[in-house]
Amino acid sequence: MKLSSRTQFGLKILCYLALRYGTEPVQAAELARVTGTTEKYIGQIMLTLRASPLVLASRGAQGGYYLSRSPEEINLFEALAALEGELLQMEALSGSASLEVLSNALKALQGLVAGRLESTLKGLTLQDLIREGQYHSGYGDWVI
Repeated sequence: MKLSSRTQFGLKILCYLALRYGTEPVQAAELARVTGTTEKYIGQIMLTLRASPLVLASRGAQGGYYLSRSPEEINLFEALAALEGELLQMEALSGSASLEVLSNALKALQGLVAGRLESTLKGLTLQDLIREGQYHSGYGDWVI
């Protein structure tokens, strides 16, 4: 599966909003700064995310973007589907009718992979993704 740069920035935005969950809304300028992109690009991505049930926005001087529910309640399948649409697409091959068996085999493969991918992503949340990132950055949860 190949994720577009737009989807990768969208995931960074969702993770940042998850880190800031429960605080004041995050403005586009701050999102642009922390993700290393432009406010215009953030605005385009936020149009997509706001059309989903994942992100809400508030207007005004103290307005901005925030998650609609806690990071533990948003699974990665929802996030990627909102950003990318259908996650696993295979283009139909043109050819003779003798390739029908092979085409059906590829369709079966697509169904199997899509089912496993969906199941795996539904079992992971934004919070899980953040914990992985923190772990690989050296931020451990130390309990004494």
